Amino acid sequence: MVRHALALALAATLIAGHDPAAAQMLLQHEGTPFSLKPRSGLPGLHTGFVPARTTRARIDRLDIIPVDDRADMVEIMLRRQKLAFTGSDDRSPTFAPRSRMVLLTVQDRLSIRDNLSAVLGFQGMKLINNGANVTAVGRDGRLRVRDWFLPRAAIAFTPRDDLALAFSYREIARGFGETGRSGPMGLAHEDFRALARRLQPERHSRLRLDADWQATPELSLAMTAYHGQISDRLSFLDRSALPLNGGSATIEGVRIGFRHRLSPHWYWAMRYGEARLNSAADHGSSEHSLTLETGWTHGPLKATMRGTSSSLPAFASDARSFGRRFRVEADIRYQRPSAPLALSLRLTDPDRLASSALASDAPSGPVLAADRARGLVLGVKLNW
Repeated sequence: MVRHALALALAATLIAGHDPAAAQMLLQHEGTPFSLKPRSGLPGLHTGFVPARTTRARIDRLDIIPVDDRADMVEIMLRRQKLAFTGSDDRSPTFAPRSRMVLLTVQDRLSIRDNLSAVLGFQGMKLINNGANVTAVGRDGRLRVRDWFLPRAAIAFTPRDDLALAFSYREIARGFGETGRSGPMGLAHEDFRALARRLQPERHSRLRLDADWQATPELSLAMTAYHGQISDRLSFLDRSALPLNGGSATIEGVRIGFRHRLSPHWYWAMRYGEARLNSAADHGSSEHSLTLETGWTHGPLKATMRGTSSSLPAFASDARSFGRRFRVEADIRYQRPSAPLALSLRLTDPDRLASSALASDAPSGPVLAADRARGLVLGVKLNW
């Protein structure tokens, strides 16, 4: 039996300026998941790649989605995103820059025994920026990243109800993807061609070991050890949207954290991470971070606040534009189970440490300058 689910989201923003110029920007998201031989009664497909049943001690992104723990399942997800921007006036010809991304995820979840499971699969990604520079014509204005085989595999073992172990390997590729909003739109023709020749996609390859222990109903602990490589780290300098490659490094590190629930409504958590980087330019740099988080839940209201003290990023390009050793993030959400409306307010301050990027489970896809900046985001969601 094959079950199809199609999710299509369209968001259009009209940007109007003074006469005689006008511009329009259209953002499209399309996704189609397929599940072969699904178990009955299980929720829809989730594209995350966390095979083990983890404890709440892990401190991840504030908008983390619960993991789909189904077994013996072949999953296929095809996602497509397109950003188009067109504009014209009486003095210049029409130009139509656009950014398009296709991400294919194929993976099989196998239940070997009651307490042992495995995941095998791969991702494929194609990211094209057409008309990335207004001075270029034809194919000269294109930036492209393409890799259709990025393997991933994992095995998860649960020897006891309160202990979960996992060992995983994965590769991802990420490329510049902001044509139409920012980027190398205004470079001279020769400068843009020089950028296109030297700009490479950022690639990660990583081995990771996870251990999660629920010591008591109120206290949980988590440990992660990882080893891998980041090649051609993508970054943006001096509040600029112009992409550049910041370097490559082999990274090995560890993260240890715990979460303690003080009451049915209140908890606090802490995580410490340490990593060592080896690169051709620097044989022995390191990164470290200490994160404290507290959260409060009561009825439809949920609030989270997090503070992180860390070293500067090891890559010089990130360090010059980052320049802060302390970050604050917060999230407030309000949603009644019986109401279709959900409200959220988020204060974001992205982590630019190379070790954090390697240890995370972010999928292949675009690198955006907006994702590397602080911001305040108000969200409204309708669940029909």
